[in-house]
Amino acid sequence: MRKRLMEDVDETPYYSITDEEIERYKALFLNEQILSIKVFQINNTFYDIKNKREYMIDGGIEFHLPKGYLCFGFSSYFDQYILNSEPFQKNYTHENEYELTPNEVPEIFNLINKKIIDVKIKCKEFHEIIDYTMQTQKIKKPIEIILKFENGEILQVSSVNFDLGENSEPENYVYSNENEILIAFKETKIKS
Repeated sequence: MRKRLMEDVDETPYYSITDEEIERYKALFLNEQILSIKVFQINNTFYDIKNKREYMIDGGIEFHLPKGYLCFGFSSYFDQYILNSEPFQKNYTHENEYELTPNEVPEIFNLINKKIIDVKIKCKEFHEIIDYTMQTQKIKKPIEIILKFENGEILQVSSVNFDLGENSEPENYVYSNENEILIAFKETKIKS
């Protein structure tokens, strides 16, 4: 009986990204202008770190580009952050998300119609459980996108974990695949 039950269990879904996907996503950004941006929040904890021009969200960011969509956001299916060419609401299928307004994250909406001249997509390998036996495998996942614009502006979007410092502000960022998304308008140091 025990053996039959274990055989009936599906493999645990896991998300990974290929080098080909990374290059395709870079090509969607490079030398293009962002047509629109949507920023999504799921829970009530939203950090606006004004003195650093940083924000911490837990939903995702959807970029509408001339050649399609790119979303760095939380996936209901994989239960972690992913990067793909779908709108956010195709990845996050629960109905508790809400869209942040331009007043809540004004800097990001100022990047609309600005030309992107450089794109970096950083990935990290994580040990991921791949089946019911708890077997693990190293899986490559995107953890950061850095966009540089022709006017010198920078957008950094990173999947991170953090400590709460003075005044309950996030600090000591560490790359993670399942906690929060840092939105920064300068390159911010993050520990591996």
